[in-house]
Amino acid sequence: ELKDASFTALELKTEGVSATELKTASFTVSEMKSAEFTTSELKSVGYTASEMKTEFQASELKEVGYTVEELKTASFTFNEIINANYEIENIAEEYEDVIKEIRCGNQHTAILMTGGTIYTIGRNAYGQLGIGNTTHKYTVQTLTNNTGKTPSQISCGGEFTMILMTDGTIYGCGLNTNGQLGNGTTTNSTTLTQLTNSTGKTPTQISCGGNYTMILMSDGTIYGTGQNTSGQFGNGTTTNSTTLTQLTN
Repeated sequence: ELKDASFTALELKTEGVSATELKTASFTVSEMKSAEFTTSELKSVGYTASEMKTEFQASELKEVGYTVEELKTASFTFNEIINANYEIENIAEEYEDVIKEIRCGNQHTAILMTGGTIYTIGRNAYGQLGIGNTTHKYTVQTLTNNTGKTPSQISCGGEFTMILMTDGTIYGCGLNTNGQLGNGTTTNSTTLTQLTNSTGKTPTQISCGGNYTMILMSDGTIYGTGQNTSGQFGNGTTTNSTTLTQLTN
């Protein structure tokens, strides 16, 4: 009856009608927002995340206590939810079959999903986010994978990102001034470039240091590429390499 009387939510609020009464009278979130009710007030009277989605961002709903489950039910995207700064543990509870690995470089983060998608965020001065440019990103981006292959493992160096594919090939992007991408050059790359593996062996694990990459092969041997000024390859030298060199065991 309140709504049928053609009063606005703001007019009724001014007359002392409560948020609960206005919700019962079927006033929408948009009308309630126009009446200057806060997100907290709207949540307290029972508006769902689905109703709130029309007027508020995921981060605003997170601030007043809406859960990851509620936002997921309201069809907020994974990107929207993760950018709302929920704790990773809370996200994993709802996406436990989606998040596989999280790896960090100096100032960038990579997230591998079980389906093979990789999300990146942070510093991107050398293309380490793998999105085709060098623009820093403060919200999650999808790494461009034009290889036709499925990632199975990720690792981040200081300013670069490496990816092991399910077929045993390895790709990387970002800083390459020491040859850490292992492609025979020292050219940085903003998109995935394939590591040259002429060993005849199949990689099973990858791990990156500040400016170098180490690879465990299926036969138990280990190879490295990139910076070796402190002997990090374990091959008895301090010579950098742009291609794989074997650790002496």
